[in-house]
Amino acid sequence: MATAAEHQFDLKAAANYLADILNRDALSESDSRVEGAVDLPKFHGAAAWIDTFLYLILEVETSTGTTFVGFETLFQPEGTFQQDSVEYENVHDLWAYEIAGDSFLQTLSFEDPDRITWMRADTKHFVPATWSDLLDFAYGSNRIWVRD
Repeated sequence: MATAAEHQFDLKAAANYLADILNRDALSESDSRVEGAVDLPKFHGAAAWIDTFLYLILEVETSTGTTFVGFETLFQPEGTFQQDSVEYENVHDLWAYEIAGDSFLQTLSFEDPDRITWMRADTKHFVPATWSDLLDFAYGSNRIWVRD
């Protein structure tokens, strides 16, 4: 059942929904500002794939530099409430239950722009440590969405 749903799941839309949610809602919280940043960070969908779990990588752009942040979350092939798109419901649940109220921006490292900081990932599953690793991982795979 999940395999069929995986093929219909729009990975690009999911990554962009999460970026939109963080840009619009989560960043309105005053404690989510990166210390020393003059302006609010901007999030951009960068990559996504499903391997039992849903993995999302966003690029974080600030006045001090750019970096990547990754999230691992349960994949709900049918969504949860079935009122919005399954992509939106999956990332909204991630935001609502795991990200909202967490000032994860302060833990990101902007010293290595290739590094992916994983905020929600089980160490038992493979997650790429850098953007270069992700590109190697994605090479030749049609199951991973990577932005152009």
